[in-house]
Amino acid sequence: MKKKPSHCFLPPYLRVQVHPKDGAIAPKVCSDVLTELMPTGRSPLVVGDARGGMSARQPSRVQLFTKSGISVALFSHTLAAETVADAFIGCRDRYLDDPRGRARALKDMLAGLHDAAHCFSLAAFDDSARAFVAWTPRSAPISFGHHVDGSVVVVGSLPRSRSLVGRQLNGASPT
Repeated sequence: MKKKPSHCFLPPYLRVQVHPKDGAIAPKVCSDVLTELMPTGRSPLVVGDARGGMSARQPSRVQLFTKSGISVALFSHTLAAETVADAFIGCRDRYLDDPRGRARALKDMLAGLHDAAHCFSLAAFDDSARAFVAWTPRSAPISFGHHVDGSVVVVGSLPRSRSLVGRQLNGASPT
């Protein structure tokens, strides 16, 4: 008997939530959002503060790292989250008053990592309440959307799987 292909979306591998800059969300709400949809069994690793939070399936290759106002969730076999955070901080600090220059520098930094044959999925946020997402081919696929409270939510799945943000986070069950 042939097995039918599954159209189900797998539980996320990592999640990042960034709060709206003008809204105040209780840390408990953030924690609930970061743990919902995660696989049952082991509790995910959750890191958060007033700006937002990150969670990762445990055990996993996802690295959660916070430094100098930058929070990074990184899936990579070849990169360290601290290295990416340091590069991000360097780009941010060089172009504090030039948002376009900063965006260009961040794009160039990521292109350089890709050109150096690194494979990664990255979700980051800083004190400006902006979410920053990037991934390379053959890495963990990333989806993003908004929670009903207005916060940005980023979901990463295992490589070669699918993820869904929209309907699951807005209270409806996935189809």
